[in-house]
Order: sequence, then C-alpha cells, then structure tokens
Amino acid sequence: MTKTSKGNETKTDIIEEALELFEKNGFAQTSLNQIIKATGLSKGGFYHHFSSKEELLEAIAKEQSSHHIENIEKILKHPRLNALKKFNKIIPTLHRAALIKNSKTFVSPLIQELIEQGNSENHFFITSPEYFSEFIIDFFKSIDRALTPFKNEKRTLKKRLRFYQEILENTLNTKSGSIRFTRPLYKWYLSLKD
Repeated sequence: MTKTSKGNETKTDIIEEALELFEKNGFAQTSLNQIIKATGLSKGGFYHHFSSKEELLEAIAKEQSSHHIENIEKILKHPRLNALKKFNKIIPTLHRAALIKNSKTFVSPLIQELIEQGNSENHFFITSPEYFSEFIIDFFKSIDRALTPFKNEKRTLKKRLRFYQEILENTLNTKSGSIRFTRPLYKWYLSLKD
C-alpha cells in the first residue's frame, strides 16, 4: 500500500468514526479527544490530516454532499419516471443535501433541470426554474430550523410537515396530495438524537 493510499484510508477512518460520534452525541458534545480515542490515533496523527474539529466537519459535509448529489443524479436520470415522481423520490435526499453548507451551488442546477422537465410535462407550472431551484434549498433549510424544536412532539411535527407540503404544492402549482414529503421527513425528524 502506498503512503498516499494509507493516508487516504486513515482520513476516511477518521471521518467515519467522527460521523458516528457526531450522530450519537452531536457535534458540540463530541470532543476532539473522543474522536482521537475512537480512531486509535495520536493527536499528531489526527492533526496530520485535519487542523481542527471544524475542518473535519467540513470534510464530512463534502463527502455527504457528494453522496447526496450522486443519489439525486441517479434518480433524475431514470428514464421511466416523470418529473413529479422524480421530485417525490429525491425529497429525503434533497432535504439532507440542503442542510449542507454550499449545497446550493451543486444541487440547484439539478433541481432546475427537474423543474424544466416538470414544466414540459405539465406537472409543474414554474415561470422561473432557476429561481425555484435556489428557493427549494432555502425552503428546506428554513423548515429544518422551524421543525427541529418539535422533533419530540409527534402531533405538532406532522401538522407542520403537512402545512409545509401544502406550501410546496401551491408553489409548484400542482394538485393537492401530489407532493409527498410528510412521511419521509417525519421519520427523519423522529430519528434525530437530542
């Protein structure tokens, strides 16, 4: 194994261990010492790959972003799905991708293409797919801020998700019940740890 591939493997191990700790404890509650202990590295070994916990978080975000974009692209390339079905299939991934820093740069062009397809199929009636593709990222970020405090209140969470679904359907000028994100996002919020 070359020195470069061993270094990349170590970096990947750090990312995987840190991600597991962040998901279990939260970013702020996870110390650098916990990450170092979980990886079995020395402090110097960690600092060889990352200058800080924040830089590590940025690397995780880039990796997650790339994974989400690949998933979205795979669905969008599906030849037998119309734009509405594609939109419904990408909602959970789109939601997670929207929460990653700078995701708008990578995700918006994909959404714009999808909205243009939906317009041509008469599923959506959006006059500016470009602006909508930016709006949807901000929309998911804002609903995340609005919903996170209610993740332990099932009834309120579900009501709010239905309301946001209705807003999205109205924005897309599509019929009621055609956008389905209440169930997948409800499950995701319930799975969040405190």
